[in-house]
Amino acid sequence: MRKKLVIDEVVLLTSIINENVLNKGGDIMFWRKKRGWFGEHLEENIKALNEGDLSRIPWIFCVFSEKDPYAKLQASKVLSNIIKGFEFDDIIRIDTQMRQTTSLEWSINWHEQRIDNFFTPTMSIEERQAVLIFASFNPNGFIREEAVRRLSEYDGSLPYIILRLNDWVLQVRQAASEAFDKRLHNLAKGEMLIALPFAEKLKLGSRGSHGENTQKFFDKLVSQEHREDLIKGLQSDNLRTRRICIAALFEAHQPDIELAFYQLKHEPEPFLRAMLFENLCKSGQDMREPSHILLKDKFAHNRILALKYLQDKQDKNIYQISMKLIFDKNAYVRAFARSIIKQHSLNFDFRSAYLRSIGQFTEAAILGLGEIGQVSDTEIIEGYLNDRRIAVVRAVLISLMRLNSEKYKTLIIEKLTDHRIGVIKTAQKLILKYHVQDYSRIYEIFCDTPYEYTKLKCGAILFKASKWESLTYMLEALSAEEESIRKFALHSIQRWIFAFNRSFIQASKQQKEKIQILVEKQNEKLSNSLIKELLFLLN
Repeated sequence: MRKKLVIDEVVLLTSIINENVLNKGGDIMFWRKKRGWFGEHLEENIKALNEGDLSRIPWIFCVFSEKDPYAKLQASKVLSNIIKGFEFDDIIRIDTQMRQTTSLEWSINWHEQRIDNFFTPTMSIEERQAVLIFASFNPNGFIREEAVRRLSEYDGSLPYIILRLNDWVLQVRQAASEAFDKRLHNLAKGEMLIALPFAEKLKLGSRGSHGENTQKFFDKLVSQEHREDLIKGLQSDNLRTRRICIAALFEAHQPDIELAFYQLKHEPEPFLRAMLFENLCKSGQDMREPSHILLKDKFAHNRILALKYLQDKQDKNIYQISMKLIFDKNAYVRAFARSIIKQHSLNFDFRSAYLRSIGQFTEAAILGLGEIGQVSDTEIIEGYLNDRRIAVVRAVLISLMRLNSEKYKTLIIEKLTDHRIGVIKTAQKLILKYHVQDYSRIYEIFCDTPYEYTKLKCGAILFKASKWESLTYMLEALSAEEESIRKFALHSIQRWIFAFNRSFIQASKQQKEKIQILVEKQNEKLSNSLIKELLFLLN
């Protein structure tokens, strides 16, 4: 049988070779497609591309190695249209993909090709530019070098030129450097903004030193000449664009501090506010006023940054500020504020402060008591279990478990029967954190609850049980009416099998019998391969 297969393969290979052999000047060229092959298949490749198959782009580009002017024109129109819809990530992917040649492209000797032959007289400027852009992705260095030289003449080409600054061929990098300088002096409107992520990527380039070119780029962006582009970038809805523009404010030879302060006041993204604040601090600016604003920031990390700055600068109001922040909603902010107060008043009674303020700052005071209070404080905290405010009830559960987890573990399990999602979520986290293992009661709640969300949270706890017990709960959960629960259980079974060898605990006789019964019961909901694997691992 094997001998016959080998013979069949040889016959097939011979037929392919015969089909692709081309006699040219007495030489035999193997694997060369017949002339016009890519043009003949252009229509189907365009159709596939329009349906989302980007792998057809290299095949479409191969049309330019042939002589059909109509096919070249059609290909240039397609490439021109598709490049308009590409963003940074798409371009990076296609740049790589164009160099990953397949057997289809082996028939072309790109070294013999000339870029002038890629064009037709009827191509528009945009179509010629698109041809050059994709030519700059070509596997052949000579093609890339010539393409990047010519791109310097076209508006909007800066991103593609920057890509070639990190090319693996020295001559291409040199050509790209000349083209880069030329474009920087002839920039079209908005060209720098489009090039921002490419310039950032160049900073991480490993081929040669790119510091000089990236410095030129960011100096140009922050210059008065391109201030309009910079402001547009800082106001962009695109997070990456804003981040790079913020970095440019400080990386330029003449940082724009005034604009950085303005952006700090108007920046909607918390981590970018932090980035601005930290960079302004490093540049030696007085950040006292912004710190007082940042103390009210919605995000805890930024409040900590502001508090730390004021502490380092020994702000005269640091004690009063910290006194307010011991009632912050975030545990890290509260802890940091308490540490500052201790530096000023070593014996400060935080417990009394929280008890006095429990009516005014209920959630924060309860959480604070959970952090520094006594077991006896649980009696006061318990009084807020039936509070209408979900945040307060969550704070109560967290603090009760911190102060006396053994006493309140039953209570915390029963909170899984609450109808409020926030309370259930907190209860589930605490059960896992404190290893509360009353799985039989949790399984009862799983079976009885009418809420899908509660079932999911109970399932997440049950599936964390011991090795074989968790498997029984996963198999039981396959009977749930809710599709999301069944999917969760099935996925958990697959993960259980994957992690099987991490524990050498063997199933007891009773567990084996129960699991075998459950596998038979859930036969229709398990694939044959899963059933075989489970039974194999069981035995």
